[in-house]
Amino acid sequence: MSRIDEERCGEPLPRDLAYRIEQFLYQEARCLASRRHREWLTFLADDLSYKIPIRFTATGSLQDQESDELWRVENELSKPHETHFMDEGKLELTARIAKTGYLKAWAFSPPPRTRLHISNVEASSTDYDDEYRVLSNFLIFYSRHDHEQQLYSGMREDRIRPGGQRGFEIASRVITPDWNVFQGAALNFFI
Repeated sequence: MSRIDEERCGEPLPRDLAYRIEQFLYQEARCLASRRHREWLTFLADDLSYKIPIRFTATGSLQDQESDELWRVENELSKPHETHFMDEGKLELTARIAKTGYLKAWAFSPPPRTRLHISNVEASSTDYDDEYRVLSNFLIFYSRHDHEQQLYSGMREDRIRPGGQRGFEIASRVITPDWNVFQGAALNFFI
């Protein structure tokens, strides 16, 4: 279990620091929507952990449904040792981005059009002086070809720290999807 999973919410950050982190996330979203993927890598720490667990539908008996455990989102997500939609570091994301430049790469020919909306940003302190826990919701509009259009939504839980080329860097991102079955042809976009 990572520090992100173990830790409770800390104190909200001072307004000016929370605002700067929020602007950092909006700049990141604009970078992704503009297909500036190589530039997006500058938002990421070298020791990045980027995960999208698979979500399962919780089922159980009527007796189980009265228990709070059945309703916990964590129980619907794949565990660290189980399969994820993505479980990558910066090196793997860099390799994935390098493939986007090849016109023969099926998933990127034509390139997808995406629009990433970020909302409900909550930034709080952690047990570590140099890191912040940042929760946000996302909505992505995805379009490819003339007929392929999807909406994807979920929550991101980031560990952000001062540093990098942009004043902050993302050290960890865990994406909790609202979907349990991925409807697209390929997971060829970044969140």
